Amino acid sequence: MSFAGCLWNGRGEKRKLSSPAQEDDTNKPDETVDEPEPKSLTVPGLGVRDAGVSDETWEQLGQDAAKEQQRDREYRNMLRAQRSTRDADRDRIIRREEKAKKAKLLAMGACPVGYHWIKQSGGYRCAGGSHWMSDEKVGKL
Repeated sequence: MSFAGCLWNGRGEKRKLSSPAQEDDTNKPDETVDEPEPKSLTVPGLGVRDAGVSDETWEQLGQDAAKEQQRDREYRNMLRAQRSTRDADRDRIIRREEKAKKAKLLAMGACPVGYHWIKQSGGYRCAGGSHWMSDEKVGKL
């Protein structure tokens, strides 16, 4: 199929180029050819269509690329959900451990001066500020 000497008219039809003399002689539209306009030369996710690639092959490639993009999205969503589940599980475990430590502290009672314990990084400090108990020590109670 040769496109030399042709012009696409925007309606999916190919027109033969006419000489300027012919255009002056008549205002009739140029002869149309029944060959359809080629499909888009670009498809999202693909590059530019190579010369000689059939419409059927190009359409199938576009469909397969869209399916591949969908599978990639689904895989990323699954990974996100797994990560979220792991984070939630980890948070539940940490909360359960904290509850157990607090229960041990409550069983032990307040600090020697009578203040309650407040969680800090690495352990607990009494509300008065002068007594400290590490997470390790609480775990051994």
